[in-house]
Amino acid sequence: GLVNGDGEAEARIDELEKQLGGTISESYLQRARHEESNGQHAEAARSYTRAARGSPSADVLRSAAECYLKAGTELRLASELAREAVQMAPDRTDLRLSLAKIYEAAGMPQSAVRELERALALTPGSDKIKQWLKRLERAGV
Repeated sequence: GLVNGDGEAEARIDELEKQLGGTISESYLQRARHEESNGQHAEAARSYTRAARGSPSADVLRSAAECYLKAGTELRLASELAREAVQMAPDRTDLRLSLAKIYEAAGMPQSAVRELERALALTPGSDKIKQWLKRLERAGV
């Protein structure tokens, strides 16, 4: 019966770690929202990133990326986080627009255009996306 007992203990430990991971993510998320509402964008970005590591979600990844963008720092990391969000939910136009915005801010207009074209394919009627593409094309991309 001892071996069986060990298996149960291990399963319980796994379960606890899962719950704990969720709890830690939740507290990082609350902290991130608080920091963001106080305009502490760089701090919020870090907290959102930690929350996403504990329980990955496209929205939390996007929030992290957008906060780095607002802070004007870590744009490379921001683009990686936004890309990760897009990979989790490839059919969401809003995530692709976030990524395009970050690419543009990071001085990567070709990449921005590529994401905008994908976003337009998902939302063919969007004038906002068409205007954004025109603006980038006028800038000579």
